[in-house]
Amino acid sequence: MGHWLDSNKEGQKCDRCKGSIALGDRIYRKLAGVYYCNGCGIIADGEPHVAGEVEQGVEDDLALLPPAATKTSLARSMILLARSLDGGDVPPREVPTYTKEIRLFYMQLKELFPPQDDADPTQQMRDQRERRMRELGEYN
Repeated sequence: MGHWLDSNKEGQKCDRCKGSIALGDRIYRKLAGVYYCNGCGIIADGEPHVAGEVEQGVEDDLALLPPAATKTSLARSMILLARSLDGGDVPPREVPTYTKEIRLFYMQLKELFPPQDDADPTQQMRDQRERRMRELGEYN
């Protein structure tokens, strides 16, 4: 979730190699408060993303839902909010708001994609009826 920017501070040090970063140099911001020089930034920019604790928790929650639910904008928004929390981009006073939004998105996804109970006889009968109608060409 890092991005490139120009250094606006003098005397800044790279958090990876501890080298000096001059004013106006191209730097890579990996996380809140973590800056790399151009050389270390190129390496960090190419590294695969590793999910943090909150993002991993969101992914575990999404795994409990049907696969179609994980492709929704709500699911993607949950992951974006979780990455922001893991990356330290969220001020402490905003953390409860972000976690509340993640929870509300998850509850909404559960409503949109309710779990299917295979043991439900009513649903089994409905599925059989719909299958017969499809086979007879009476149902689209």
